[in-house]
Order: sequence, then C-alpha cells, then structure tokens
Amino acid sequence: MGAHRFLKQSLMCVKDGGIIHFYHLGTEENPYGEAESLVKSYCGELGYECNVINRRIVRDYAPYVYKVRLDIKVGKF
Repeated sequence: MGAHRFLKQSLMCVKDGGIIHFYHLGTEENPYGEAESLVKSYCGELGYECNVINRRIVRDYAPYVYKVRLDIKVGKF
C-alpha cells in the first residue's frame, strides 16, 4: 500500500525503455482503473510516454478488492 506515493520518483529514476512494476489496489468492478489513471497522470506530468505492457491481479486483498500489478514500459524524450 502506498506505492503510488513513490511512482513519480520511480519514473524519474528508470532509464529510457525501462520497466516499472507498479502495485496498487483495485475494486472488483474495475481492478486496474485507478492504477492506470495514476500512471497516465504522472507520465503526462513528466512528459514521458508510458505503455502498460502487462496487467495482473496478484491476490485478493479484501472482499471485492484486489492487489494488482501493472508492468509499465517508460519512454523518455
């Protein structure tokens, strides 16, 4: 929990073409929605091109809540 607080710093540290494995919590209705929104927001703010190359539900966290992982390929210009 709380990995989103370090996402911006992670994006700035990764090399061009590098991959970040971002973990977040998502609801049953839209498990990846909030995580993808955070990624798009930070990438847009930094001017990076970020592509989600893989999505995965890692495990149940609570009723109707999942721990999810996004694999993000980062392009810097």
